[in-house]
Amino acid sequence: MRVVAILFALTILADQRPQHPPDIHFAATPQPIADAMLQLAHVTRDDVVYDLGSGDGRIVILAAQKYGALGVGVEIDPRLVAISRQVAREGEVADRVTFIEGDLFEADISEATVVALWLSSSQSGPGSPTRTSAWRTKMSFSGQFSNRPHERRP
Repeated sequence: MRVVAILFALTILADQRPQHPPDIHFAATPQPIADAMLQLAHVTRDDVVYDLGSGDGRIVILAAQKYGALGVGVEIDPRLVAISRQVAREGEVADRVTFIEGDLFEADISEATVVALWLSSSQSGPGSPTRTSAWRTKMSFSGQFSNRPHERRP
């Protein structure tokens, strides 16, 4: 029954397109990296973790499951928002996480204590609209990851 409902929802969502096409395609953060990011930020149950460009929601879901934090994912792709919400329900943390369909550059992160963010060079290059000055008091993650150590950037 659950599989039928999920397939029906995905069929409906397949015809929907984001209002603004994403500038980057979704690439899942490997689970060990997501966990290492949360450990580096010393996430606890007192935190509100925001993931800007949350994809399938794994970072905020993990923050809620493993560390007891609240989480908010902001994702422009409605299909990924629907998947994130389903995974949160299945992971029994839907009461601790929220997923918002929206543009990460327009997100209100005023409630965040931890911000997870990955920008490609095309998004964070000269002339790109970033509001990092608004995030100075927050712990944030930004960078590019590669399987080849010589290509990793801080």
